[in-house]
Amino acid sequence: MIDAIGACGSDLPVPSYHEIRVPFLNKEVQYTEKFLQDHKLQWSKHGCSIMSYAWTNQKQQCLINFLLSSPVGTIFVKSIDGSNFVKTGEKIRDA
Repeated sequence: MIDAIGACGSDLPVPSYHEIRVPFLNKEVQYTEKFLQDHKLQWSKHGCSIMSYAWTNQKQQCLINFLLSSPVGTIFVKSIDGSNFVKTGEKIRDA
């Protein structure tokens, strides 16, 4: 990547903070939404499985990750801090 940037020469304009924060972020959101459309279509046809797993980080916080799995692939949905409750099926379902 650095070689490719260097090949552009010193005239390559550096993006501003605003350009990185707004248009680039919006493009990435659009890309992600388009990427998820294929997955959602497959979910409606074939269904999906909700998966979760808990782990403890170096600060002794219990983090629970939620994922959706289908024949197309597995997608990360969200992560929550589960340190303040007992890890039961009902609590995980309600998260």
